[in-house]
Amino acid sequence: MPPSLPEASRFEGELVMDKSLPLQKAISTDIFWNQPSRPPGATDIPLHSFKSVICPVCGDDYIHFGETKVFEGDDKVVLGDYWYDVGWEGRGDLLVIPMWGECGSRWEICFGHYKGNTATFIRLVEPCEQSYVYFIEGEGLARIKIGVSEDPEKRLKQLSTGSPTKLRLVKKVRGDADLEKELHKRFEHLRYDKEWFHATRELTNYIEGLVATP
Repeated sequence: MPPSLPEASRFEGELVMDKSLPLQKAISTDIFWNQPSRPPGATDIPLHSFKSVICPVCGDDYIHFGETKVFEGDDKVVLGDYWYDVGWEGRGDLLVIPMWGECGSRWEICFGHYKGNTATFIRLVEPCEQSYVYFIEGEGLARIKIGVSEDPEKRLKQLSTGSPTKLRLVKKVRGDADLEKELHKRFEHLRYDKEWFHATRELTNYIEGLVATP
């Protein structure tokens, strides 16, 4: 029987590719930051735009990574109830980057390589139990942040650290990253920056009409 991956690197049950997630699920659609890569006065060198890694389940962006591991496959195919030596449904080697979020989820960013072809995917190890879409207001700024987190109250404390403006949690509702993206698209015309939106009557009326989750 071929060697198996550590328990933390495995799905519950049989490990097959159709239980994996696309890499895009862990990449934010918003630009995380712009880092100038050119000296002052040099306008012909473009700026590099970076996007943040997020939880593929709830979309929370407080993410950490562990030690990268490489599992050698040696091109050995295993049939029946056995895995390929590399531990994924593909021949060749597997590079694994363990990830975990403060929302409680654990997953791996994986790169499978075989004869010059490289596949990339996410393997979910432990999802966060539930997530919420939250609305946080910057008092006196007339702006509201629409985000997603497993713990909006904790997220409020994180955002408040170092913030020159007092922040308050206006409301939270049960929802995931898909709902967050839907709201971002709906109120795109009110976007101030990234996840912050102008607190117009249209947005505040919408929030007031939502049933809050205790």
